[in-house]
Amino acid sequence: MTADAPGPSPAPEEQHDDLHSEHTIDWSGLKILDAHRIELSFISGTSECFGYRTVLRESAQTISIALIEGALPAAPEACTAEGAESTIIVTTERPVGKRSVEKLDDPELKP
Repeated sequence: MTADAPGPSPAPEEQHDDLHSEHTIDWSGLKILDAHRIELSFISGTSECFGYRTVLRESAQTISIALIEGALPAAPEACTAEGAESTIIVTTERPVGKRSVEKLDDPELKP
């Protein structure tokens, strides 16, 4: 996957570790912010209902990232189907360098 052209991004989503009913979603773009930070772009649901987290696996050649959407603990019973352009920041352990960035297909999900 290649990096997006520079430009303003929405305020990044916070990473949540308290989600349930998780599933992976596609990210539509990425931007290398600095040696250890990658910004993913995606379409998010309503902030009252949904939260996001990432799972990262690194090797010498690749950085694999899964973007996970789940229900927030205090989400209402009924949520509307709205979408908004969003971003989330992923921090790598080692510098991004010339490694490729790809989607991770098999992260562990919470029911």
